[in-house]
Amino acid sequence: MTGARSGLGTARYVGLSLDVARKPFSADGVRGLLARLGELGFTALHLHLTETGRVAVRLASDV
Repeated sequence: MTGARSGLGTARYVGLSLDVARKPFSADGVRGLLARLGELGFTALHLHLTETGRVAVRLASDV
């Protein structure tokens, strides 16, 4: 293999999958959850959203 390595093979991955489509969470609730996950050392969050869900994700680059 040539080129730079991504580091993914040695990365510490601690994740959680949250299905916000089945149980509605407020935007403030999701923000609080994200903050708490960061405090606990989580490095990944998988959100399952639907088109009709109450939560939207806005990337910092979209602000």
